[in-house]
Amino acid sequence: MLKIPSNAAAQVSIGVVAAGSQIVSIAFVYWLVKRELGVENLGFWSLILSFASIVNFSGFGLGQSMVHFAQSVSVRLDALERYFRVAATLTLCGSLAIGAVIFWPARELIINLVSPQQAEQLNAVLPIMLISFCAAMLNRVTTFTLTGQGFFWVGQLAILAGGLAYGLVTYLLVSDLGLVGVSYGHLAMTLVTLLLGWLGVLVIRIVQVRSYGLLIPFAIYRPEFKKMISLGLSFQATSILMLFLEPLARTAIAYSGGLALVGYYEMANRFVVSPRELIARPTAYFSGRFASLSHADPEATRSLYKKMLKRFWLLGFGMLLALAIFAVPVADYWVQERHWFFFFSVMTLGVGWAFSVPALIPWNWGVGVGNNRYNLYSVAIMVLISLIFSGLAIIFQSPLWVPIGVAGGIVLGQIYLIQWVSRLLHSRKRVSSL
Repeated sequence: MLKIPSNAAAQVSIGVVAAGSQIVSIAFVYWLVKRELGVENLGFWSLILSFASIVNFSGFGLGQSMVHFAQSVSVRLDALERYFRVAATLTLCGSLAIGAVIFWPARELIINLVSPQQAEQLNAVLPIMLISFCAAMLNRVTTFTLTGQGFFWVGQLAILAGGLAYGLVTYLLVSDLGLVGVSYGHLAMTLVTLLLGWLGVLVIRIVQVRSYGLLIPFAIYRPEFKKMISLGLSFQATSILMLFLEPLARTAIAYSGGLALVGYYEMANRFVVSPRELIARPTAYFSGRFASLSHADPEATRSLYKKMLKRFWLLGFGMLLALAIFAVPVADYWVQERHWFFFFSVMTLGVGWAFSVPALIPWNWGVGVGNNRYNLYSVAIMVLISLIFSGLAIIFQSPLWVPIGVAGGIVLGQIYLIQWVSRLLHSRKRVSSL
């Protein structure tokens, strides 16, 4: 009989609250930007976000790999500190380097798509956003370390505080500073999350084992680096492929339909992705559970996987139904107009992201047990199909191809992931029973 620890419900509930808080903060910021600055500036902000997110190339996947390593470091007392320092050091150095490299090409590409007034703001906004995404990369190290330690809820509280900071700082600054104020809000979010997450890891180590090693969070150790890098690079490859989805889709829409349609697409995507994030954020807890169960009780791993997969299929269809019900009220009160491209994007993207909900279970299984192969292949399918359809949008000057391609890629990629991980776990059960 499978038994989930008594604190699982509490940890997942805190994750739901944290995700919901951040979703509300982001929705509030988008509403503010559209009200104060107009939909074209929302599209401009979307382009900046998508290009600044290229900093995510820089982490070597070491943040996610900390789920696996933080759970399996019981041999040496100082092992967690050593793994954490390697991940934090390489992530910081890599993100700063990538941010410096992409600043000029990103600036030149965006300038070709915006007005002269927006181009002037870009010089102030882009550096702030690149620094903010560097901090966000370090957030991954702290958050996934807490998950691997069994303190998922601490990382979620840090995320909750960061989301509140985003909304508050943006509200105070957007009227006077425009998108510069919004970028300061984003920077406040990532810095607050980073500080609280790092303090959480540090305090937990002090309380548990009276270790103060993480007061110095940066160093390199060759043995730990060698162990982490092979798994980390697999996560990195997955992240790199995922990064193509954002700038690819928005650039294709900007070229084929203009910045205003990018703004409507961004609001549609945020509306669709928000309930998915509300489900996805708490499920990161299960990556830690899969990590701990995979060695101690393989049968419990399969039981947990099977039970959660059934429930998440229902959640996916429930999410699709909710999107259909609330699309019109959201258009009226948040978007403040019933624009055809908003509704078209909601319908197509909604189908795609609904299929991604059950795929969260095999995805977190791969993260927890250190088998990222199928996650990587599924993302490659998503990006390839999206790339093809984005090219069609530019060739035929029709932005309709973009949401169709993104949604189609997500559906096929997630079906592949669910099928192959389920088949793998089923084959292992048959072998173990012989």
